[in-house]
Amino acid sequence: MADSTLHFALGLAIGTSILLPGLVKTITSGRITAPSVRRLLSTSYALGAFAIIPNILRHWGLPEFFCSGWWMNLFLFHPMLDKLKPGGALLGEILIVALFLLHYSLIIAAIYRIRNFHLEKE
Repeated sequence: MADSTLHFALGLAIGTSILLPGLVKTITSGRITAPSVRRLLSTSYALGAFAIIPNILRHWGLPEFFCSGWWMNLFLFHPMLDKLKPGGALLGEILIVALFLLHYSLIIAAIYRIRNFHLEKE
């Protein structure tokens, strides 16, 4: 069984990869970036939480056959990842740290770009 950190990292990565092109486009155009940053962060963390729902259900005591059934593939292929990659705590932690750093650097880049854009207009 894959660790919950790996599932959470997968959700973060999917959310980030879906909305990253739009955020980069917003940052480079000089428009207001707060809605795009908010959308990226909230979607990424929501998909991360969505990916670990079967782990939470298992922790609450639901039977194993229910938590590892094919229908749980709805939660970002949770049972399939469990079968493909046993363990993965260290890999999940590394991915989470890398994505946190990416999110932080995107926020700093957005602040820097908007600040410079408004200074150039003055």
